[in-house]
Amino acid sequence: MRARVLAALSVFSIMPLRPQGPAAVDVEGIPGQIEVRTVKDGSGTFIQLKPADRRHPMVFILQYAERAKFLPDWSGNGTLYLSKGLVAIVGQDGTRRMAKFPESPVPASLARFPFDRFEIVGIARYGESAPLSESQLLNLRTYGFGGPASRGADPPQAIQPHRN
Repeated sequence: MRARVLAALSVFSIMPLRPQGPAAVDVEGIPGQIEVRTVKDGSGTFIQLKPADRRHPMVFILQYAERAKFLPDWSGNGTLYLSKGLVAIVGQDGTRRMAKFPESPVPASLARFPFDRFEIVGIARYGESAPLSESQLLNLRTYGFGGPASRGADPPQAIQPHRN
């Protein structure tokens, strides 16, 4: 049992783990400059967040199922919300988009907002503990986390794959 708990903690170490009731889901909101672009090789979506609190930029790469609709390109100021299996953007211009795993619940704090919804099968997070170099950012913009040029980049801090 202890090994299972440790394994689960390592997989979901990207999220702050706090005691939760059955319906509770942790949500982290980070305000800042947000850029959403389709990865140049068409393999997913690149999201870069430059937090307003002057932390170094963070990058998220979203993976989609075959023939899934991608988040449209967008850039602006807003808040990026993160939860287990979910990334949501609320822009100051009124943009509201949510990408989530099909089985992931929408946290109650976000459920009241109307979002354009997109289904994803994976999230990779980069740059949370150390800044990314310009070459790493270029690799992520071009190939996402699965491309040949990403071999030189640091591995993602966590990947949340969709489980069938």
